[in-house]
Amino acid sequence: MKKHRGSIINYLNTTTQNAAQAESAYRVEKIDAEHIIPNEKNFYSIEGVEEMANSLAVSDHMPPLEVVDNGDGTYRLISGERRLSATLCRIRRGELEKATLPCHILPAFTAKGALSAEQVEMLHIILANNYRQKTALDQLNEVRQMEPIARAIYEDAKEKGALAESEGSSLNMRFRTFFAKEILDISEAKLQRLQSLTKLTEKAKEAFDEGLIGQTIAVQMASLSPEEQDSIVQKVRNGTCTGTYAEFKDWLEGRKRAEEEEEASLPLWEEDGETHISDSIIDGGTSEAKTSSTAAEPLTGKEPQRSAETSDADSAGAYEDVAETSDEDASDVEAFTPQVSERTEDQIPQPLAERDADAAPTLSALSVG
Repeated sequence: MKKHRGSIINYLNTTTQNAAQAESAYRVEKIDAEHIIPNEKNFYSIEGVEEMANSLAVSDHMPPLEVVDNGDGTYRLISGERRLSATLCRIRRGELEKATLPCHILPAFTAKGALSAEQVEMLHIILANNYRQKTALDQLNEVRQMEPIARAIYEDAKEKGALAESEGSSLNMRFRTFFAKEILDISEAKLQRLQSLTKLTEKAKEAFDEGLIGQTIAVQMASLSPEEQDSIVQKVRNGTCTGTYAEFKDWLEGRKRAEEEEEASLPLWEEDGETHISDSIIDGGTSEAKTSSTAAEPLTGKEPQRSAETSDADSAGAYEDVAETSDEDASDVEAFTPQVSERTEDQIPQPLAERDADAAPTLSALSVG
């Protein structure tokens, strides 16, 4: 990853007027190495400690470390963890009984602009490691730690109207563009790839950091499930696969073919689908089991319309059922069934339009029967 551009430094300088101080403004003291405490916020890997210890054994010239006074006789390390680790290594090896190291003592961190005191301290740690050779995992962790800091700077600049895409434009620069170009000095595509790596499992991250799998494979592995990621890493470590992109691509294609074959083997419907349809109709309030042809009718909740022939046939069947009853029942039916052919012309009611409008309605006219 490229070194961070001047956006962050400029923001600190213009916002705080005291963030970037000359080295002469720092206090330089000799501090016992065992009184310097590594910073828990420092996420960068430490490599080459033995080599640096051997180098210091030949020449003990060392650039000053950067520390912050904790107020209890100890100092919190901001920059120079590898130098401190190499010195402590020499003490453990018996080359030194005691060692004092030159240190710049920084003032206590405070909130500056839109950044909190902890964010300012984290930013100093990142800037102190700006020019070192970083591993892939270092770059990934750096992006994760820088994102909330960049977001705070972005929102502050947005409120001040300093993020317009062009002069006179009301549109602001997108945060992704600001984060990639102004803070990290990388392309948006690379930023997106780095952010996708956050979905890797711990085992996959370790394999990626060790170089067992490349970044291209790691980006595609990030879209897999944790179980699949760990399984691939285990195969690479066991030697059952080489971890090359061509092999990983073949594995992806085989996985895709297996999913397609499994999907193609599924039936379009259940074999007992007719039973399920009948049951659903029964649950809707019909107690009779329906045939497949009945179930094919749309379930609109309305009574299906019958044709005139069906209605006549049903009516004829109903009267035939009445005719098959007992003689006594049949006589009752005949007694209460009006015979239209025997009614006289006087008995036929006149249309409402021909009646006297002032005449009171008869009981027969009021009858709903």
